[in-house]
Amino acid sequence: MGKINSVIGLLDPSALQVTLMHEHLIVKPQIQDEKYAPYTLDNAAKSTFEAIEFKTHGGKTIVDMTPINYGRNVDALQKIAKASKTNVLFTTGFHKEEFMPDYVANASVDQLVEIILKEINEGVGEHHLKPAVIKCGSSLNTITDNEKKCIMAAARAHLKSGLPISTHCDKGTMGKEQADLLMSEGVSPEHILLGHVDIPENLQYLKELCKLGVNIEIDHFGRHLDDQDDLRGSFVSQLIKEGNINRIFISGDMGKKEYLYSYGGKPGLTYFVKGLREALSIKIGSRNYERIMIDNPKRFLGDNDL
Repeated sequence: MGKINSVIGLLDPSALQVTLMHEHLIVKPQIQDEKYAPYTLDNAAKSTFEAIEFKTHGGKTIVDMTPINYGRNVDALQKIAKASKTNVLFTTGFHKEEFMPDYVANASVDQLVEIILKEINEGVGEHHLKPAVIKCGSSLNTITDNEKKCIMAAARAHLKSGLPISTHCDKGTMGKEQADLLMSEGVSPEHILLGHVDIPENLQYLKELCKLGVNIEIDHFGRHLDDQDDLRGSFVSQLIKEGNINRIFISGDMGKKEYLYSYGGKPGLTYFVKGLREALSIKIGSRNYERIMIDNPKRFLGDNDL
C-alpha cells in the first residue's frame, strides 16, 4: 500500500482514520449566476471551524472534491488543514460540462491527460501541493462529448499515476455508463468510486452498480434529519447483507451553506461522527461503520505506488 498525498504532505494510509470522501471546504462555481451563490464556500475561517468540530468529535480526514475551474483553492485548504489539525486531501480533474473551463472543448484527450498529470507530478498552487484523487463527471441523464473526453482523460491519467478516480454522477444518473467507459479504457473497477448514486433512492440501482465491481458513494446523508437518514441507513444495511461492504463509501457532499453549521446551516460535518454514527451503528454495528469510514478509504486512496 502506497502513501497518500495531502495538503500537508504524504500520509501513511493508517493516518486517515474516519474519512469523508466527498466534501467541499472551499468552493466557488465559476459561473456568474445567482443560483450558485448558496454553493459558494469561500470563508476559510468558517471552513476551519467546521473542520475543527469534525475532528473534535472523532473525524480525521476530509477529501475536498472541488476540481479545476470550480473555485478550488489548495493553498487555503492547506491553511485549514494546519489550523484544524485534520488531514485535507484534494482532487485534480474536471467537473461536468457546465463547470468545465472553455479550453476543454478544443482539447484532445491526450492534452487533457497532460493537464491532469502536470498537477499530479508538479503540484498545484504556491506550494506545489499534490492531489490524492482524479475527478470526472457527467450531466443529467447524458454523457456529453466533452465529458466523454474528460472521463477518458481521467482513466488514462489514472493508469499513468495510480491515483484513484472519484466521479460526479449528476442526480445519481449515468453511473453504469461512467463505469463502462472508464473500464473500457483499462481502469480496474476497484479504482472507481461513483458519486451521488444514492440520490435516486433506488436500492436496486445501487445493487446493480455493485455487481460491476466498482465502489459506490452514498453521499447525500444529512438531507433527512427528521429520521437520521433512515432510508439511506437501510440501504447500507441491505448492501452489507449482500456482501458489498468493501464497496460502500459514506459522505455528505455538503458543498452548500445550508448544510454547514459554520455558515448557519445544518447538520454540519460533525453529523457523520455524532448522530449518524450512532444511528448507523445501531443498524450495521460499530465495526461495520469503521470498515466503511476508515478501512475503505484507506484501501481506495492508498492503493497506489506513491
